[in-house]
Order: sequence, then C-alpha cells, then structure tokens
Amino acid sequence: MKNHHYFVYDNIKYMQNLKRTFTSSHLVYPYTLLLLESSKMDRSSHFFLLITSLLLLQWLFDYSSANLDINTDLSSLIAFKSRVSLDPSNILTKNWSSESNVCSWIGVTCDSHKQRVTQLNLSSMGLVGTIPPEIGNLSLLVYLDLSQNSFHGPIPHSIFNMSYLEHLNLNYNNLSGRLPLDMCKHNLDRLVFLRISYNKLYGEIPPSVNQCKQLVYLTLYNNSLSGFVPREIGNLTKLQLVNLGANRLTGNIPREIGNLTMLQLLSLDGNKLTGDIPKEMGNITSLRQLKLNINNLSGNIPKEIGHLNNLEILNIATNNISGPLPREIGNLTGLRELWLFKNNLNVLSDREIEWGYVFAAAGYALSLGIFSWLLLFCPSFRYKYFENVDDVFEKIFECWQRRKKRERRRRVVRNQARRQQ
Repeated sequence: MKNHHYFVYDNIKYMQNLKRTFTSSHLVYPYTLLLLESSKMDRSSHFFLLITSLLLLQWLFDYSSANLDINTDLSSLIAFKSRVSLDPSNILTKNWSSESNVCSWIGVTCDSHKQRVTQLNLSSMGLVGTIPPEIGNLSLLVYLDLSQNSFHGPIPHSIFNMSYLEHLNLNYNNLSGRLPLDMCKHNLDRLVFLRISYNKLYGEIPPSVNQCKQLVYLTLYNNSLSGFVPREIGNLTKLQLVNLGANRLTGNIPREIGNLTMLQLLSLDGNKLTGDIPKEMGNITSLRQLKLNINNLSGNIPKEIGHLNNLEILNIATNNISGPLPREIGNLTGLRELWLFKNNLNVLSDREIEWGYVFAAAGYALSLGIFSWLLLFCPSFRYKYFENVDDVFEKIFECWQRRKKRERRRRVVRNQARRQQ
C-alpha cells in the first residue's frame, strides 16, 4: 500500500508541473485534491481517479495541439494573401481578416471535427501574384484549386509534399519552372487529379510521376515541356485521362501506355513525337478519344486499332503515316470523327486500286458500246435522242439571244444618261 501512495504522489507532482504549462489546468486541480486524500480511498478509487485525470490531460493536449495547428493554417493563408499583388474584387482584402475565424473565409473549407483547413478554392477570381512556399504548411489540405488566375513564378516544391492532397488544379495561369524530379516519391500518394495545363512549365515530365498510384486525371496541356513521354506512366493503371498535348515532347510513344486499360482519353497532339503508333494501344478498349495529330509519326496504322470498340474520335492528321488504311478500322462502329489528312495513306491497297481501274474501264467500254448500238439500230431511240439534243441547243440559243438584248438595252440607257449630262 505504501508503494501505491508513492505512485500516486509521483503522478500528483507530474500534474502540478503541467499546471504551470497549461492555462486550462484548473480543470485538473480538483482531481489533484482528490488524489491527495488517497489515504482515505481504496485502491479501485485511486485507479479510477488516475485514469480520469490522464484522459483529461489527453484532451488538454489535443486541444492545445488543435489550436497550434489552426494557427499554422492561419499564418500560411496570411502568407498567401501577402503574395497577392492584385485582387480586383477585393475578396481577400476585405474577407481574409485575422480577426475572424479562418474557417469562415471565402474559398476556405475546414474539417468540422478537427477545425483544420481541408479545401482552398480561389478559382476564377482574377488574382495576380505568386504562390508562397508556406502553402505547404496546410498539412491536411485535400483540395487546392487556383485555376484561371494570373499566378506567376515557380510552383513551390512544398505543394508536392502535401500527403493528404487529392485534387490539384493550377490550370490557366502563368506559372513557370520545372516539375520537381521527385514530385511523387515522398508524398502525393493520395493525389487523384493533377491539372497544370495552360501555363509556362518547361523541362521534362519526371518519371517519378508513376509513384502517384491513385492518379486518375493527368493534364499538362499547352506548356513547354520537353523530353520523352515517360514509359513509367504505364504503371498508373487507374488513369482515365492523359492530356500532354501542345508541348515539345520528342521520342516514341511508349509501348507501356497499352497497360492503361481504364484510359478514356489520350491526347499527345501538337508535339514532336516520332516512330510508329504502338500496336499495344489496341489493349485500351475503354478508349473514347485518341488524338495524335500534328506530330512526326510514321509507319502504318496498326490493325489493332480495330479493337477499340468504344472509340468516338480518332485524329492522326498531319503526320508521316503511310501504307493502306486497315480493314479493321471498319469495326469502329461508334466512330464520330476520323481525321487522316496530311499523311501518305493509301485508302486502298495497290491490288485494289488496279482492279478498280480495270472495272472502271470495263464499265466505260460497255456503256459506250450499248449507246452506239442503240443509236445505230434503234430508230425510236435515235429520234428521241436527237430531238432532245435539238431542244438543248435551242434553249442555249434562246438564252444567248436574251443576253444580247439585255446588253443592248444597257448600252442605250448608258448613252441616254451621257447625253442628259
């Protein structure tokens, strides 16, 4: 029993030290007084009071930690606001005030339980400025949309270290710089939507993008990205949309792209891709739109394209593709748009073209023979034919005469007008 009292006494000393740290420790004090009377209580009462005190202390720790975290979110957003040089609607200027709760700010959404910032949506507000690295301190952020503004400068690397981020939309800005080589190696393992189209990014697409295993939408359209299409992209088997068009990508289309069996749209148009269209594309049976136009692709159209039963748009115009159009393309019964111009395609094979000439010549000879026989040996046909020919020439002559009369009348009117002047 004596040892038990020492144990209780040590816990009392521990809570008294905590009292100096937490301003809310007056909530613990009544329990401390009760523990001082431990000599009058049995062991079960001591244990109950100890557990209750520890639970209360845990609550105090959580409460203090939550306050600290929301203050971190507040300072991150204040830093973001300070980097905005133009706010045409004065939304941030008037609404984002440190005197009000950050969760009530326009564009900010908080988790109802933890009171932490989980969404930041400032799209289409006409904001001008740069994105500060402090935005990465929004450690529970799930949704970030800064699209259709005029943010410039590099994308801070801290954005790519946000472990809870699922939706990143930076479309239609003036952001520049390179994507970090390790952009998906350490975090972003929950990222589903990655949209950074219509910006000024340059450099290569990092192969580490294959570490974003949950990625469904990948759009980097209309930047200045160079290098190869990373073959590692074939590991992102949940992808449904890939748009890497209007960049400066070179090299071949990776055959690993055939692993993306859930893909519905693939756009690689407006690049400098070379080589042939990989036959592995025939594995992507869910594909609805395939846009490979305005590249330097060569070779034949693979017959495996005919496996894409759901395809609605096929655009391979403005390339160097040659050879015949495969018969299997007739299997694409849902096709609405087919763009093939500015290539070296033979719509028919050489053998089919030869037989086409033969049948055309035979048909012409047969028609001429039948017409000549009727004209020579069938008086009624000959009479009707020449009668129609006479009617045609007569109508032509009448039209010519009417035209001449109109011209004479115009001359007379012009001459009269000159005399009156």
